[in-house]
Amino acid sequence: MARSDFLDRGFPAEKVVAIPLGVSTDRFVPREQARRLETPSRIFFAGRISYLKGVDLILRAAKRLGPQYQFRLAGTIRDAEVLHDGIPGNVRILGQLTQEALQEEFHNSHLLVLPSRSDAFGLVAVEAMATGLPVIISDSCGVADAVALNSAGAVFPDSDIDAFINSVQELLKDSHEYARLQHNALTTAKQHSWRAYGNRVVQLYKERIL
Repeated sequence: MARSDFLDRGFPAEKVVAIPLGVSTDRFVPREQARRLETPSRIFFAGRISYLKGVDLILRAAKRLGPQYQFRLAGTIRDAEVLHDGIPGNVRILGQLTQEALQEEFHNSHLLVLPSRSDAFGLVAVEAMATGLPVIISDSCGVADAVALNSAGAVFPDSDIDAFINSVQELLKDSHEYARLQHNALTTAKQHSWRAYGNRVVQLYKERIL
């Protein structure tokens, strides 16, 4: 998404290179045992509680999906207007979390959702995948291409509530497919480790400067 912004402003494509951020695969680690599907399903979001992050979409989806899907939202409230219709009973707002608490939420969840309307990358999605957690993100997140390429979750058109709900239901309906998603999430995260980031920077330096 960041690269697209530069191209939209007229910068030549050959001069703009996007290098994805890295994630600490030492800090964010997989569960000892793979997750198993169960009811209620636990769905996690971490980020600013705001319209830009698509929190209103999460609340509307939670209301339609019902109590068999429990949503936990971590982050500070930046845009109280997204809460003006009330918070459904299957949604809990946790506030700001420590890194340790964030990893615990990743470990105890079945999905991470990031329905941002604009997100240059979406680092929290990679942090979640480093724990083996499949993700559902909008196509306005920079990391969407990696998620789609590696089948590490689902990518839906931003602001499309029906596509968002359908993605949640589809990813949580088959235990064999869900196990594959967990494996793919880990693979995707490894491709975005800080070591991988460093290798990309060095390679770009060699190509463009040396």
